[in-house]
Amino acid sequence: MRVFPQISTGAMAQYPIRRRRSERAILNLSEDGTVIALWDESASQVKWDLRFSGLTDQETANITSFYEMCEGPLQPFLFLDPAANLFTYSEDFTQPVWQESTLLSLAPGITDPYNTSRATGVTNNSLADLSLTQTSAIPGSATCAFSVYARSDQPTTLVLTRTDGSTVESLSIQLSAVWTRYSLNTSFASSISLSCDFSAALGPGQTVDLFGFQLEPQPLPGLYVMSAASAGIYPNSRFDAQQITAISTGPGESSLAVSILSPSTQ
Repeated sequence: MRVFPQISTGAMAQYPIRRRRSERAILNLSEDGTVIALWDESASQVKWDLRFSGLTDQETANITSFYEMCEGPLQPFLFLDPAANLFTYSEDFTQPVWQESTLLSLAPGITDPYNTSRATGVTNNSLADLSLTQTSAIPGSATCAFSVYARSDQPTTLVLTRTDGSTVESLSIQLSAVWTRYSLNTSFASSISLSCDFSAALGPGQTVDLFGFQLEPQPLPGLYVMSAASAGIYPNSRFDAQQITAISTGPGESSLAVSILSPSTQ
């Protein structure tokens, strides 16, 4: 699978980022003046305009050679939206995308860090460690930040884990009663896996309040973005230009602009 390259910092893009979504409705005008309007789901598109500056020669070569490998706009590739959450249902752990044991008890409606009631109390009723896990269709080689808000009234350990099936990296956290955002920042450079599992595990008898799971294609977490049925993963993206041109701005430095277009349905 072709994957749009991250730059050397691990970021997918540089700010500012311009993202536009376009929709289309089909209108049928009858002779009696009746209008029937239907949304054309297949025509919905998302477009990103990305501008890079201060790129090294290697970073410039990575992007321009990737454009050539894709034969310009001809071949599709995977693009990870740098302004979106790569998880689905970031606050609803009852959805099937979250793999969990029946021995985990979920209590939604807990007060969250934003003073709303969107957090969930999670209790492990078993005698073994249990976890909430979501599988994301991102390459194991991608740099990403996996974050969540968590708290507990009792001394509790929460373990965040990323695995591509062979490589595992974890972060063990001692929770306090204060809402805190924790982040596991990883990159499995040599991985060839096309998906990864992301988990939050708690020990036997422990209870934690969790809110706002987020996955981003960059080395550190940004502002939290709530997600529902759609994630920021676009496997059928294409370049929206017949050519891209790198402009030298100094010794070993270049800038370039890239436009990427994708169906909004994934």
